[in-house]
Amino acid sequence: MKTYPNTRRFAAPLACALALGLVACTPPTPQQSAEDIAKAERERASDVAKAERDLKTTAADARAEVSTTAANSENTLRQATLDPDNKSEDVVQAAREGSEAVADARAEGEDSVAAAAYSLAMTTADGTRTVALERCNAMPASAAADACRAEAEAVLEAAKARALETRNLAESNAQSLRKD
Repeated sequence: MKTYPNTRRFAAPLACALALGLVACTPPTPQQSAEDIAKAERERASDVAKAERDLKTTAADARAEVSTTAANSENTLRQATLDPDNKSEDVVQAAREGSEAVADARAEGEDSVAAAAYSLAMTTADGTRTVALERCNAMPASAAADACRAEAEAVLEAAKARALETRNLAESNAQSLRKD
């Protein structure tokens, strides 16, 4: 019988790979599946709560920026109106600049809120997908488990499309605020 000199060198890693492969192929126990699903749900809830806080903070910051800009613009207009050396054109120019500054602040706020809302929608969709995939992984390997995974991915893609559409609409609204 012919022996191969490198056989021993590859025997141990090959045996280890086969053993790991068999362990990886065993389906999770119902308890492990339930723990994995619960963990995914907790992570989703935590991530969504953080994204919601970020959205609320962004919206509050945007409102504060618009209010501050409006107050500064009113103050500038009042000073221009009260200055006896200013002509009426100067007052009109101050009013126009103030109006533009407020519109820009609103548009920037809309952009920021749209980005935060998009982030929230994507975080929610991704978390929902992760939980759904954990539930699919708890199923025995079958066509139903494959269909479950495909449905989870389809739901994610639909949520991404809705979130993108909403973000694009908000950005379009922000652009129109700048043009007016």
